[in-house]
Formats: sequence, C-alpha cells, structure tokens
Amino acid sequence: MDIPHLARQTAVLIDLLRIYDRIPTTTRELQQERAEFKHAIEAMQQALYPWITTPKDGNRTYSSFFDLVESYTEDAGIVISTGREGGFRWAMHQIIVLRKVLNSTLPIEVFYGGDGDLPENYRAFVESLSDEYPDAGRITTVDITKKFPDPENLLSLPGGWAMRPFAILASSFKTAILADADTIFVQDPRLILEEPTYKEFGSIFWHDRTLSAASAETYKWADELLEAAKAKDMDRVRNAGWFKHQTFYEMERYFAILGENKKILKM
Repeated sequence: MDIPHLARQTAVLIDLLRIYDRIPTTTRELQQERAEFKHAIEAMQQALYPWITTPKDGNRTYSSFFDLVESYTEDAGIVISTGREGGFRWAMHQIIVLRKVLNSTLPIEVFYGGDGDLPENYRAFVESLSDEYPDAGRITTVDITKKFPDPENLLSLPGGWAMRPFAILASSFKTAILADADTIFVQDPRLILEEPTYKEFGSIFWHDRTLSAASAETYKWADELLEAAKAKDMDRVRNAGWFKHQTFYEMERYFAILGENKKILKM
C-alpha cells in the first residue's frame, strides 16, 4: 500500500467534504453543483476505502459514505474496544467507575470483533450494566464485523486493539472518546468537551508513556513516510519523545474523534 499517496488523497477527500458542506441549495444550479460534489466524494471513498460500503453476502450497513456520516446521531459518547482475551475485566472496571464513582451519563459503546472475540455471555454481562444504572446513558455492544463486512478481507479485523480506529468510525457519536480497556478516569470525561484547547482546535493530544525506543529502521520509515505525505506543522512536535527516538508509544493510544470533520482527539 502506498500510504503517502493514500494520505494525500484523503486530504483531498476532506477538502471536498468541506466544500460540499458550504454549498447552499438556494438555486437549481447550486443544487446541481452540490450533487456533483456528492458524487465525486462517494466515488473517491469507494476508491480509497471500499470496505466502508462494499456488501458481503448481500448485506451491508452503509450504502454510501454519507450513510456513515448520517449514522452519527448522538453528540458525544465513549468507545471501548475489548474482547474476552483483550482486557475485558479492565473494561468492566472502567465502565463501573464511570457510572458508580464518577456518575458519568455519557453513553458507552463496547466494540468487539465477532463471536469468537467476545462471546454472547460476555456481551450479555456488558449490556446488563445498563440495568444497574438506569438513570445513566446506554451501554451497548457492537460487532465491528457487522459494520464493515470486509468481503475482500482488506482489513482482516482481528478484534482487540487493532480495531480501535474502526470502532471510532463506526460509533454513533459525533464526538467519540476512545478509551483503552485499561483506562482509569478520575473525572467525568465529559469535562474534556469543555476544554478550551479542544474547542479552539477541535483536537487534543495527550502523551503516552515514554517507554521502549523503536528500532532505527522504524524511525527512518516514519520520517520518510511523513515527508512523502507532506505532513504539515511538524515543528510543533519535533521535541516529543518519538522524534527524539526515546519511545514508540508517543500518542499511540486512547484516541477520540470528532465525527463532523474526523478530527482526532487523543487521551
């Protein structure tokens, strides 16, 4: 896969979406222009990310890219990805702390990768927590393989940590706070939504732990990739642990994403 090319084309796709959103529908000509932009956006999505809309056995969740965007029906919520072998006990601890200790009412969606990743009895336990805290937001489980059937096996979704970005994309939240299973909140995460920096820039990045440097080849590969992708504003992060070759955990976990423009917020 040509990742730099994919990054540049995705930037074009985002620009098209921004233009599309700004086109009014006050005249027939503008309506036609908007329709042409929509067609271009859907064609580009199918070329870049076909797994979003390609059906499997005649079934699919999203018939178009805009179906995906319109599925963000709730303002904000928490997304957790876990499986029976991927921190299930930690995830349950996190949910109970959110509800019982911090009194958070944010809805929670727990993503898993098929029955083998999180069997039915595990899912039933997760959803039973809603009954324990009936005055709080919903707690539901979501099978990522039903959201993105992936008939060509482009994703090979294994469950666990690898499905986190896909869980964000498939969540029903305009602003999705993605928490690792072993995240421990000490305040209601709803406070993040009022953070001034978040309001100004649409994204916040917290540092992950500084631990275990990557190989020299990994840093070289990443630098070449960023250069080829024409990454912007890199001067703002050059003093971070990753670029000093101190760690490979830099901003690696605990993401959240703003559904409207797909801006990334990291915790």
